[in-house]
Amino acid sequence: MARPQKNTIDYFPHPVQHGRKMFYLRSKFNNDGYAVWFMLLEHLGKAEYHYLDLSDKVQLMYLSSEFMVSEIVLKEIINILVDFDEFDKELWQNNMILFNQKFIENINDAYKKRNNECISRKSLLSLLSSKGVLKSNKSSNLPNKCTTKGGSNTQTILEETILEETKEKSIINNTSVEQSSTYELILKNSKDISAYIEKEKPKILKPYTDLWNLFATKYGKPKVSETKSRQDKLKVRLKENKFEFVKILINVSKSSDFNLKSKWLNFDWILKSEANYIKILEGNYMQSDFEKEENKTKQTSLNEPLKMVY
Repeated sequence: MARPQKNTIDYFPHPVQHGRKMFYLRSKFNNDGYAVWFMLLEHLGKAEYHYLDLSDKVQLMYLSSEFMVSEIVLKEIINILVDFDEFDKELWQNNMILFNQKFIENINDAYKKRNNECISRKSLLSLLSSKGVLKSNKSSNLPNKCTTKGGSNTQTILEETILEETKEKSIINNTSVEQSSTYELILKNSKDISAYIEKEKPKILKPYTDLWNLFATKYGKPKVSETKSRQDKLKVRLKENKFEFVKILINVSKSSDFNLKSKWLNFDWILKSEANYIKILEGNYMQSDFEKEENKTKQTSLNEPLKMVY
């Protein structure tokens, strides 16, 4: 009986010196950056055909738990590694598939004494297409995903699909990944975040929640976190020409004391509808002249004892 073909490995080369990529990951995520990177490589090694499908929610949850990081942090690290060309960008952005060509090249020696060859990117596309993971319009018979040396292949022969549209999918996702990486490099203060939002008009939620949370700390408003619901609402707001988040917050800071202290005037209320933030931009909640004068008088009274002292 023929020996079953093996498409996993038991070990892989691990370099003892690292460059700027690892330095960045460790400076941003501490040892979590280092650990997640190499644990992902370990999982690629023991995965059948050396790819990971993270479109499977259970798989993502499992890896997050095993790596002892949140799903958000795990995805953030992966996105950075994609930007570093450590993982295939098209496969990740379009299908949440992790595949590392450099890793494949490094483990080829493990397949030299086997009857089958290590999977290639082209063969992987064929495999994923046959499983219905990749969408396509045309297909043609191409060589097996693992070619047998010196004889017939006992594995199932797959039909490979010609992927004509892989470079055209998810332009928004591509932009979001690039913006996430760019945003991480700026200082997280109100001045720099505001400048970033006004210049880049980012589609990612984090700059907006970060700026709001700085505002919330100063004015005693509730802080917010990143959620899918808020991301979806932001996506709608960004399509509206009058949505200027920085200007909206400036006007909120000039609101009357009553409105500024009101619970309804919050991040979610601003994102809820165009009508809401338009009211802020039009100055509907600004301090009245009477309130401004009253606050000015109070401030003057507070300063009087200081003048007497000096």
